Amino acid sequence: MTKNKEIEEQQRKKIGEQLVKYREKKGLTQVSAAAEIQIKNSLLSHYEQGRRKIKPEHLTKLASLYGINEKEFSDTTLTEKKTAYLREILTLYKIKLAVIIGDINKDTIIYADGKLGGDYDSDKDWKLGGGCFYAAKAALRYGFLPVLFSTIGQEDGDAILDELSKKTKEEGKCGVITTWIEKNPTLETSTCTITFGEGNNRKETGHQYNDHCNDFELSRLVEVISSSGAGKNDIIFCHGFRLNRKMREFNASKVIPKEKEDQRREYIQEFMESLSANGDDRPTIVFDLAPATDIYKNMTISELRLVIEKSDVIVAELRTLLGFLFNDKPENISDDVSKAINNDFEKFEKREITIINKKDYDTIIANFLGSRKGNTLILRYGVGNMDYEKIIERNEDGRPEVISDLSDKNNTTGYSDPQKKEKLGSGDMRTFEFLANKKK
Repeated sequence: MTKNKEIEEQQRKKIGEQLVKYREKKGLTQVSAAAEIQIKNSLLSHYEQGRRKIKPEHLTKLASLYGINEKEFSDTTLTEKKTAYLREILTLYKIKLAVIIGDINKDTIIYADGKLGGDYDSDKDWKLGGGCFYAAKAALRYGFLPVLFSTIGQEDGDAILDELSKKTKEEGKCGVITTWIEKNPTLETSTCTITFGEGNNRKETGHQYNDHCNDFELSRLVEVISSSGAGKNDIIFCHGFRLNRKMREFNASKVIPKEKEDQRREYIQEFMESLSANGDDRPTIVFDLAPATDIYKNMTISELRLVIEKSDVIVAELRTLLGFLFNDKPENISDDVSKAINNDFEKFEKREITIINKKDYDTIIANFLGSRKGNTLILRYGVGNMDYEKIIERNEDGRPEVISDLSDKNNTTGYSDPQKKEKLGSGDMRTFEFLANKKK
């Protein structure tokens, strides 16, 4: 049994013991308690013996039945056990931490015959994927211990964790810390269909997500960051998916515009404060917007600045940032780009429009590079297949300085062949290579 599973089993048993104690204190038999909350007696028996993880709704009903606060069932020593295990690994391997917040998906790989939308040849079996997984592999390769924070489905959770352990051990001896990955008892693990094809004289990839359980309360995020003990020499790496989804939910709500705007800003501030849970000793915060390419449709540029102010490194794709600028004030970007977007927004989204000049570049730096010394913007063109990358840092004098420029090389971080699946996550590899060098 792995250490992660051992901790999970201890948690189930501890809660089971508490269930028995409070039931007997209430003077109820197992049969009568099960009948009261309308579940089978055999299921309550499994809960009490620690054989199965209790569903949240059943825990809520039992707490109400026994007349106690639901928090009474929490294992107060669980976080201490997770933290002790983490310290043990850190001491053993003497490496830095990377707390990684993102999705874990079951990917289906499809090969397109020609351009995307053509005939498909699909892999039959799912592959482990998602930003959390690829960032973990990258972190291991460049000398960090990844602590993963994500949510997976209960039903296939063990298979996911086993695959995660196997695939990440290929990158580093210490593997990954998965004790803060939660299994959702009612929803399935998220899925993603990835299509490889060719078009526009370049390799292409397409992504289609079916989000199920990739969600979390911010209190859980604070718990993992604070209990991990991540400090100034460590990294918090956060993908933009969750924030993008939350903003989309706010947009879809029927709350009046002013209240909706206040709720959105309040959530963003709370989200970013959660990443800064360790105060002055906080780690380097890396916010990766690159996979969330349509986030400019769900957030305003002023809301994005709330993220930038609290981050040390922003990773973003050119199209996403131009989208923010265009939505804010179209006159702020060059006439060529503005006209191109106006005339054919679909082509812009598909990256068939590649125009950028000095005015656009300067506007991007002015709006998306943080104001503090050392703030960094990793600017890319393309997701999956990245045709260029510039890394801009605010130097000692407070001026923007290009410290890495791969814009003159074709497919710098992308696929040389659309069927080479090992290239998935190459953007994260580039990011962690930069972070490792920056931490030296």
